[in-house]
Amino acid sequence: MTTIHTLNDAGDEARATLIFLHGLNGDAIRTWGFSTSGSQTWSDWIIKTEPKLTILSVGYRVRSSRWSGGSMSIFDRSHNILEYINSKKIAKAPIIFVCHSYGGLILKQIIRICCENEKYSYFRERLKAVIFLATPHQGSGIANFHSGLKLVTRSSHAIEELKSNAPYLEDLNRWYRETAEISETNIEVFAESLETSGVLVVNSFSSDPGIRGVRPIKIDCTHEEMARPKFEDDIRVSRLAAIIAKVTSKVDFVSSCSDENAMQFSLSRYDESRKKILLSTRKILEALKVGAPLDERPAWDFETLSSFSRSGKEVFEENLLRFNHLLIEYAAIPRGIGQAVERRRFLQETGMVGSCELIIATLSEDLI
Repeated sequence: MTTIHTLNDAGDEARATLIFLHGLNGDAIRTWGFSTSGSQTWSDWIIKTEPKLTILSVGYRVRSSRWSGGSMSIFDRSHNILEYINSKKIAKAPIIFVCHSYGGLILKQIIRICCENEKYSYFRERLKAVIFLATPHQGSGIANFHSGLKLVTRSSHAIEELKSNAPYLEDLNRWYRETAEISETNIEVFAESLETSGVLVVNSFSSDPGIRGVRPIKIDCTHEEMARPKFEDDIRVSRLAAIIAKVTSKVDFVSSCSDENAMQFSLSRYDESRKKILLSTRKILEALKVGAPLDERPAWDFETLSSFSRSGKEVFEENLLRFNHLLIEYAAIPRGIGQAVERRRFLQETGMVGSCELIIATLSEDLI
């Protein structure tokens, strides 16, 4: 049975709706570490950054074995969940999904249904961001193992669909990749790096959806731990908070455009921010050109940049996010003469110098 747990209800004042989708053998509460005992989890930490946020966690039956209940097909479960969410009559605000493992496949099929059925066009238009946590876009070797033992385990429909390079998953991921690259959806991808019982449940290849400009971030955790950040400053929490700020700031800007004075104030604030960002980005470029270690990263005010959207700025913002991820990796290369070669190799493979020059050129356009 599908259930929707409301962790926070902002009602009609909600500036965004955040929806959690768990994975195989998961649970709407336990998977995410949501607690009723008073201890804080990442839902509490996110509320601190944006109080006017409705948070929902969807629970549904998806078991690896028919002994424990089995599962529907991905298509049937996606349609089922979509109808349940539709019945909630959530506020007319941007929608953001956080998906663990199999939950990411469910969401991709939900999006496909919405694109092919005008009944759900509102959902497609309001979906603004997705965070994939160890989602097996190309399937999982664990599923192949379970399938081989189906006489013993009575593998469910979900296990059959999760086999590595299964035709259904290949078709779904190809469709989603092509759709995502022309949409304005903000996408973050996280991958596990620690084994579970000696194996990676979802390897690096499968966790990567293959979307241009989206680079998976590896986390020091197992497959199950991926859904349960332990600390408020965890990168999964901070990136979700940044996406929420970006999405809600656009809503604020659209609302403010009805007031000409407010709009002029926003443009002025945007240009002042750009000038500051230009100075720090030029310093970064000087270091990159000689392959020097980084002492700082640009003080990029993503919220301000996101609040002003002219032609081409959506692509620019995605380039900023990608370049920011690359800077984190570059800055992590140890100092020392022996590491200079590694830094130069990284710069050549990623094209960071050219990306930095393009960012500077774009930021310099029409500055007053």
